[in-house]
Amino acid sequence: MTNSYLYQGEVFHRRLSPMEHHFAYSIYYFYLDLAELDSFFKRSWFCSTSRWSPIRFKRTDYLGEPEVSLEQAVRQAALDEKEFS
Repeated sequence: MTNSYLYQGEVFHRRLSPMEHHFAYSIYYFYLDLAELDSFFKRSWFCSTSRWSPIRFKRTDYLGEPEVSLEQAVRQAALDEKEFS
């Protein structure tokens, strides 16, 4: 069982004046359990954490030192913020 999912939705806009105008387009959102990053992205050829792909999650693009898992970095940042509030 996984906690991570890809959600699909639609954005719609409509204006009636000064002239009628409308558009709609699809949107996609990842809900990622940080403990599942590698296993979640291994399920598809178009997602990856380690090789080029249309959707690539690079650890170095996110919080903290890349040697530390993103899950650990986020938890530590939340603890640090809690100490200062």
